[in-house]
Amino acid sequence: MYQAVGQGLCAPVEQAGSIKEMYPNAAMVGGKSVGIGFIATGLGYNKDVFKKNGWAPPTSWNDLADPKYKGKVVIPPITNGYGLLTLVMQARIHGGGEDKIDPGFDYITKNIAPNVLAWEPSPGKMAQMMQTGEGALVVWGNGRVQAVADQGAPVEFVFPKEGAPVIMVAACVTEGAPQAKLGQQFLQHIVSAEMQAHIAQGVGWGPVNKNTKIAPDVARKVVYGPQQVAALVAPNYEVINAKRAEWTQRWNRQVEK
Repeated sequence: MYQAVGQGLCAPVEQAGSIKEMYPNAAMVGGKSVGIGFIATGLGYNKDVFKKNGWAPPTSWNDLADPKYKGKVVIPPITNGYGLLTLVMQARIHGGGEDKIDPGFDYITKNIAPNVLAWEPSPGKMAQMMQTGEGALVVWGNGRVQAVADQGAPVEFVFPKEGAPVIMVAACVTEGAPQAKLGQQFLQHIVSAEMQAHIAQGVGWGPVNKNTKIAPDVARKVVYGPQQVAALVAPNYEVINAKRAEWTQRWNRQVEK
């Protein structure tokens, strides 16, 4: 979506109706698109493995570097959004950020990589490793972890105390669209409290409308409510997209060597 807006493909979003009921961090940069669902990137862990070893649940991105988890950490590679956001968060936590990525590379290379069992790109394999406990501590999305839990596995998602990078599902009205008014009405409809409840239940995206009410069994599966929404961190994709190819090459040389 950031690329579409940057290329002038999206029209300004009308600030009317249910658009005004959205959480502020669901409003996309430039006012030409809106988030229609929240997905959080954080930590997943196998509760049985942690209990067996007497480990407290993870709370921080820096837990990935704890030596006691050596050979038990699984993280997607940088070609996957979750791996990319792991790099961004480590850079932010250790004195850098999207525009100063070196601290992230340095910390991952020196402190996290030695603990990593696999840089796993496959969701199916990641789910299997969480279920068996082979991957006792992983970086993944809240919905992904919950899907494994729904299959009966003893796993749980954690919002790290430093924040959980948000992966935003977004939409816009095409610039110059022949039915632009209907497009604006559709955006207002899809972010309405009622539709957001249906999306949360049916698709597993966290509601972007502050007035959305969902059942407890749905709420535990998605990003929901002011506290969890406030824990979301918005990555700077303008910088990320410009640097991603360069970072990928460096990752392959330095991290997954």
